[in-house]
Amino acid sequence: MFTMSPANKGSGHDMVRDAINDASTECVVDAVGPPFFYFGPESSLTTYYPTPDLKADLDDKYRPAGVVYDCQTCTIYVRR
Repeated sequence: MFTMSPANKGSGHDMVRDAINDASTECVVDAVGPPFFYFGPESSLTTYYPTPDLKADLDDKYRPAGVVYDCQTCTIYVRR
């Protein structure tokens, strides 16, 4: 994940925020942990980018639709 580099964290946050706010984005997949990416829950969107605006936008525009496959630390959010 390119945003794991401290030099990219700010632009990564902007990219994620812009995608969440883009009306054409129908779902957001927060895929951390096996079998997708081997990053732990500390790398989830709202933990890695703990800004109030990102969490508020995600909560306002999407609803959690459940887990992905057998990944208990992964969540799919679908547009409300």
